[in-house]
Amino acid sequence: MSVELSGEAPPKTKKNGVSNQEFKFPPKQYSFKDEQVVTIFHLLQKGNKLKLPEVRRPNEVGRTNDPNYCLFHRMVHHPTHKCFVLKDKFRLWSTPEF
Repeated sequence: MSVELSGEAPPKTKKNGVSNQEFKFPPKQYSFKDEQVVTIFHLLQKGNKLKLPEVRRPNEVGRTNDPNYCLFHRMVHHPTHKCFVLKDKFRLWSTPEF
């Protein structure tokens, strides 16, 4: 049995055989800019139009100074302006059917 000691860990694979490093979400087009997401979030939250999901990491709530803090999820994982879940909700609310 040989072990390679290159210093780099091999990419982890998912069940379907695609590595985590290769998996990317397809780019989505929104009618608003990333820079507007936080402002839209605050406007909807102030008007009680936005229901936040249940907190998964209570110890991270309020760590708003962290650059990877998401106001919608209330945890450190990704910045609010890159939160595709929140941006998809905004896109849904902006459709005439809604």
